[in-house]
Amino acid sequence: MHQEKYMKLIVGLGNPGKEYEDTRHNIGREIVRALANDWKLEKKLHAEIAVYTTRGTFVATRVPLVRLAIPTTFMNESGKAVQQLLTTYAAYGRHPANGGGNLQLTNLLFVLEDLDLPLGTIRFSKGSGAAGQKGVQSIIDALGTKDFARLRIGVAGTHRATTNAADYVLKKFSKEEQPIITQIKKRATEALAEYSTHDLTTVMRDYN
Repeated sequence: MHQEKYMKLIVGLGNPGKEYEDTRHNIGREIVRALANDWKLEKKLHAEIAVYTTRGTFVATRVPLVRLAIPTTFMNESGKAVQQLLTTYAAYGRHPANGGGNLQLTNLLFVLEDLDLPLGTIRFSKGSGAAGQKGVQSIIDALGTKDFARLRIGVAGTHRATTNAADYVLKKFSKEEQPIITQIKKRATEALAEYSTHDLTTVMRDYN
């Protein structure tokens, strides 16, 4: 039976550098790194990239080729990395030697923090504006559209209302918040694993 390959790209947004590890701003980056787990991350195209091995039953004869990417650019320059990734992998599937796997904008998903969601909440969405998130705005500017999917991770803790947003996202999670972060990472990686073999509507139903 002939199997049609298509590509999905899951991108974890954040800042590179040890000083940003475990901050609210980097939760998307850390979730994608956790999903990559033992898969080898290769540095290229302004990102660290891994091929994620999907598991489960595939719909009909369509088999997803899933890549995980962690940009090496800073958050507010995410569009630079994403544009290069999209351009490269959109062309990838046109070469017969690569066995298909053409990347379309509809199969592009970003994982990022959301200050408007309570800590411990995850939400899949598509097509919304940047809402002040500079990484998302950079991607919208680079791609010329906001019609892409996101997995938004709630990071708003108890002190969110009294702290400037720009300062708050760069704060590390407190000791009291760590058990919630452990749980949210587990739930988010499970959701992304389902997304790797299902459509966005399905994971929105199961996880929103």
